[in-house]
Amino acid sequence: MALNIPNTLTAGDTLEFTDSLPDYLPVDSWVLTYTLINSAGKIAFSSTDNGDETHLLSVAMGTTDGWSVGEYKYQATVSDGTDRHTIETGTVEVLEDFSSETTYDSRTPAKKYLDTLIAARQSLAESSAGVVSVSHNNRSVSYDAAALQAAIEKARMEVAREDQAENIAKGLGAGNRILVRLK
Repeated sequence: MALNIPNTLTAGDTLEFTDSLPDYLPVDSWVLTYTLINSAGKIAFSSTDNGDETHLLSVAMGTTDGWSVGEYKYQATVSDGTDRHTIETGTVEVLEDFSSETTYDSRTPAKKYLDTLIAARQSLAESSAGVVSVSHNNRSVSYDAAALQAAIEKARMEVAREDQAENIAKGLGAGNRILVRLK
């Protein structure tokens, strides 16, 4: 049985949908609860009786506005106060609310890291220090010139893989053709 929770939810939007569970009717005191969880936190919301034997799930925009962006695992359960049953599990993504943003950085994490490494190389070249420290994913790594260049090359390969995957997804091909002229 597939429930109707959307694959994506936008923080700051009103969330509203219904789910039909003939074995767990709201009129019989069954309440459907969705629990979403990831490393940023936990979100839970429950149904009310929609009046037509369906569960109404409605979350106000003021509540969803506080939801952290990211992918969440979810668990849908029903309970009548005495019994509880897990109905479905899956994943859902909470998307960013653009209305509260002033700019948007479309670079992937790999591209951001590559740009950080290149900026660090420039900083290292302009200083007399033999090492430079680069922060990424809440950790700091110190590089000398050779190690920094190796990290840049590795990051460039990752960005190239992302570009290739994006081109394939757009139907543009991998971009890695080798042309040969035969006589």
